[in-house]
Amino acid sequence: MMNAITARVTELRTQLHQHAHNYYVLAAPTISDAEYDRLFRELQNLEAQHSELADPNSPTARVGARTPNTFNKVKHDVPMMSLENSFTTEEALKRIINEAGPCEVVLEPKIDGLALSLKYTNGKLSIAVTRGDHEIGDDVTANVRTIHDIPLIINYSKPIEIRGEAYLSKTSFEKINTELTAAGEEIFANARNAAAGTMKQKDSTVCAKRNLNFVGYYIVNPRQHGVTSQLELLAFIKYLGLPIALNEVKEFPVLQLFEKSTMILENHLTTFNSTRKNLPFETDGCVIKVNSLELQDKLGNKTRVPRWATAFKYAAENAVTTLKGVTCQVGRRGTITPVAELKAVEIAGVTVRRASLCNQNEVDRLGINIGDEVVVERAGEVIPKVIDISKKRTTGNWTMPETCPSCGTKLIRDGVHFFCPNDTNCKDQQAEQLRHAVGKGALDWDGFGSAMVDLTVDFGITKLSQLFELTDSKLDELFKPAFIRKFKVERERIKTAPLWRKINALGIENIGQTASKELCEHANSLESMLDLGPDKLRNILGPVASQSFIQYLQKHVDEIDRLNELGYTFTEEKPTTTTPQPLSGKTFCLTGAMMSGTRPQVSATIEQYGGKVKGSVGKDLNYLVAGEGGGAGKANAAKKHGTAVISEEDLYRMMNIPMPTAPSIPAEEEF
Repeated sequence: MMNAITARVTELRTQLHQHAHNYYVLAAPTISDAEYDRLFRELQNLEAQHSELADPNSPTARVGARTPNTFNKVKHDVPMMSLENSFTTEEALKRIINEAGPCEVVLEPKIDGLALSLKYTNGKLSIAVTRGDHEIGDDVTANVRTIHDIPLIINYSKPIEIRGEAYLSKTSFEKINTELTAAGEEIFANARNAAAGTMKQKDSTVCAKRNLNFVGYYIVNPRQHGVTSQLELLAFIKYLGLPIALNEVKEFPVLQLFEKSTMILENHLTTFNSTRKNLPFETDGCVIKVNSLELQDKLGNKTRVPRWATAFKYAAENAVTTLKGVTCQVGRRGTITPVAELKAVEIAGVTVRRASLCNQNEVDRLGINIGDEVVVERAGEVIPKVIDISKKRTTGNWTMPETCPSCGTKLIRDGVHFFCPNDTNCKDQQAEQLRHAVGKGALDWDGFGSAMVDLTVDFGITKLSQLFELTDSKLDELFKPAFIRKFKVERERIKTAPLWRKINALGIENIGQTASKELCEHANSLESMLDLGPDKLRNILGPVASQSFIQYLQKHVDEIDRLNELGYTFTEEKPTTTTPQPLSGKTFCLTGAMMSGTRPQVSATIEQYGGKVKGSVGKDLNYLVAGEGGGAGKANAAKKHGTAVISEEDLYRMMNIPMPTAPSIPAEEEF
């Protein structure tokens, strides 16, 4: 009996590895998503029933594990090199020719991500390590096992070490920042930082959800594996089942370089610069490598860079404009952020009117003041940044005000940052705190947008509890009748919002959406969370966040007690039924305006009834729910993939519940 089970587990793992490779790497699936899910669940069940068959390289490892990864330090057998940068064609050509002489080179895209080294032993992924300081890196194997691009098993028995780049696609990067913004958390400045931050997550389930990708570009001691050129090396990586950049750029130009090949090299670099914007990943340059591996070995390495390669870096896209003013924004925790107000200028097809000034130290370093001409850069950054001064038209530098622009309290400086300590009476802080509480990542209070928050704070309503205390007469003073009806409906709904949303709405420092959900997996009330004790909380949240959590609850006990008295309780009943839900195993995407509520509300209902919601149409989607004004892009994608398009009414019929009709309200601007 046991032999049959072992054989079935082996068979399932082999099939699932191949199907995953077909889907994620080759983009050519050979079975339906439903059939893949059926095989996957069968394997999960067998592994759960027979722990002795556990294997870290099983396809089930892709979902990640909640066991913290301690990131042990690992010494590289062969140091992981960086690349020497070249900023002009002449410099790049000279660097190669001076070292190698006339030779054949290969041009590859320089992907903006995180360098990784993958070791396979007996055909199985044994360890994955970051570059670190070139000599010693971090063991991130648990996180790497969640990357679908990386095969856990390869058809090659010799020990082999493959190096490459883990990255976030432009789509995944945008999705992560959208989710962080909705949760009121700090966004990543660029895809490179996001990839590095994702790989250093100590909970690999977080890494799994962020959809990292990978491309291979190097093999340690490649000639021992029978390859003789860089092009053969890349082809061998692809043969082993790992992606290479060739999958996206279609070809790697091969050039014969001589001392006077500047124009030839320039033409290829210019062509790639015009096409790289259409690639699914961010690139910041082009890598020029000697093609012959024998010549690579002869040239060898300098201390930390190879002599046989150089990275040509494209100039960041920037423009010169006038600094018209500086706005000091007050964050919900009192941090003062200077923002440059600019004369409108177009950079990379985007009109820029505002840009980051970072902090006072950066302003002092640049020596800029209002009225100066400044250089603004937008190169992979989410927020454009003032990077230099073009022409000094004033005297002196701009300086941070001594007092808070909102409440007049004297600012306190902590390192390079300034902040307002008046966390109880600073109007801007109160508005930002309330904006966070009612926002999509927290309570998702429909209709309570930014303008409504400002109006409410102007009226003296600065705490969440005060929203639940508003009487009919006070509401009549504040809002118009149409909004009051909506307000009352939402207020009652929010009293029963998921506990994680209520915790996130408190705006506790270091406690965002993810941490709030983590807490709710271990306890079903604020009181029981505190009962877990400091040690347990540290294990769940980490030392800094757990301390922030405890200190906040101690400081704001009166507000929390008042919310509980008003029916906004910090308790949640855990579901006890295991009956399959009507939408179990089905995935949905929403497009257009929904009549039954906001998209997050409809998404929450779908999840409540067992379904999953995705932001885009793909091969793994079952239904596209089309509302009024839905985009043609998603409809066309649904047609291409054979995805069923249903109405909102169809959705509620599938759940066997009546479709609610959200009360319509006038636009915020009318109030």
